Amino acid sequence: MNTLKVVMLISMLSGLLMIVGYLPGRRKGVVIALIISAVMNFGSYWFSDSIVLKMYDAPPVTQAECP
Repeated sequence: MNTLKVVMLISMLSGLLMIVGYLPGRRKGVVIALIISAVMNFGSYWFSDSIVLKMYDAPPVTQAECP
């Protein structure tokens, strides 16, 4: 169920970005918005764990701390 929610949220945000891109640039604006959306989604998917850890300044855990 959570996967469905995530897919819906990403789809709606991408659609909103494309609508906003359509207003000033018509077809080129939608293409640029689609590219920006794809880059943002790729970055969020692959780097979300490291982004959150850096936000909280989490130190790496050693083998001695967590055997």
